[in-house]
Amino acid sequence: MIFAEDLLIGSDIECGTVRFDAGTMHRFAIFFDPQPFHLKKLGTHSPLFEAVSASGLHVAAATSACVLNGTLGGMACLGSPGALELRMHRPVYANTTLRVVQRFTDSKVTEDRPGVAWVTDLRQAFATDGSLIMSSREVTWIASRRLDPSMVVDKRPADAAGHKTMMTDRLRIDGEANLPAPGEVLSFECLSPGASFLSEWHQAEEAQVGWFQSNFDGVSGSGGWPLQRDLANRWITPALMTRIMVDSLWSKCDIAGGGGLIDLAWPGTIAAGDRLRVATLIVEARPLRSRPDLGLIGAYAVCANHRNEIVGNFKATAFLKRRQ
Repeated sequence: MIFAEDLLIGSDIECGTVRFDAGTMHRFAIFFDPQPFHLKKLGTHSPLFEAVSASGLHVAAATSACVLNGTLGGMACLGSPGALELRMHRPVYANTTLRVVQRFTDSKVTEDRPGVAWVTDLRQAFATDGSLIMSSREVTWIASRRLDPSMVVDKRPADAAGHKTMMTDRLRIDGEANLPAPGEVLSFECLSPGASFLSEWHQAEEAQVGWFQSNFDGVSGSGGWPLQRDLANRWITPALMTRIMVDSLWSKCDIAGGGGLIDLAWPGTIAAGDRLRVATLIVEARPLRSRPDLGLIGAYAVCANHRNEIVGNFKATAFLKRRQ
């Protein structure tokens, strides 16, 4: 069992490889990110992709599975409050193999949580030619040797300190859904800062949750720690949030591609059968200097379940086509 004191800060750890095939990419997109550039065969008309590409959330989940089944599986992990960022540097196409490398960058024991370390790590996925494809910075709670395992359930950190959750009190998740009109297409010019959208209720289906768990979860080597269930791959939360956002908002937008996620938090778990809804607030809209035909949209999203519990939030960026 590896504890917080045993971590080698700054050292790169090889976590294995993951291969993306067309079938798995399509299945993930159907369940969680059904946007045209993840589903359809694209030609030269696509502004950002040469062919159908894997969802960035698919890459993040697969990368985390490598880490869970590698380093974190043998550690005294107490769960994860979220991630600082997810960046896709290049698209991932079918039949691509990525090499996953993890580097622990910081470990701090907070005064109010003695015996529990707040550990940040950098996860990178590289193509066979050495080019950087994806990077994420994630947070994990890891016990120190001073912590009594029998006290973990009561001593578990309950918040996601450091993550920007202040947007939750600006977004209503208990009102009537505010959605674009049927058939309406929202271009970059339609989404000005301050615009807000509330999705309809969406049920987390057994097929979605089960498929994700069977492909991406990893809890081996947890050593009997009371919260080993929290070692499960938590990228399912932003994946389900993205699916709801695609169904309610992004499908009405002329999106060219995603720009990444920051300030992710998953304070609650999601189970099959939970009813979820997402509130979205546009906080940024600016043209791209390097691509006059595209604009960048930034949006905060907050997800709650039918018990009115916040289960996830993040800030997403997307590239939208501009009116000619």
